[in-house]
Amino acid sequence: QSSAQVITYAIQIPETQEQFICSAVYASNCEVERRRLWWELRGTQAAYSHLDMPWIVAGDFNAILSSSEHSRRCLTSSSQMGMTQFQEAVGDCNLTDLTQSGVIFTWCNIQEADPFGK
Repeated sequence: QSSAQVITYAIQIPETQEQFICSAVYASNCEVERRRLWWELRGTQAAYSHLDMPWIVAGDFNAILSSSEHSRRCLTSSSQMGMTQFQEAVGDCNLTDLTQSGVIFTWCNIQEADPFGK
């Protein structure tokens, strides 16, 4: 199953016969278009839930689940609404966010004196 923002496929590991569903996400930069992705993920969850297989959803969501994940931490009302919609989709799909490790921002230069390289 595929769309402009997500590809979903079933995987079976030959050696163990273990199976799971995987959705690879590359979400739109446009908040309005991301709403379609959230509905697609809900549809995927509904379509495959009867199979009782693990579901991995990974990729670039172009959205945050918490204001602490944003470099400015002070979000606009539009950003807050987008964050809330993402949170609702994650909850509706019974997904769990994995804990982040390492630097939170991939563009960080890891310098204590000037971590953002300004």
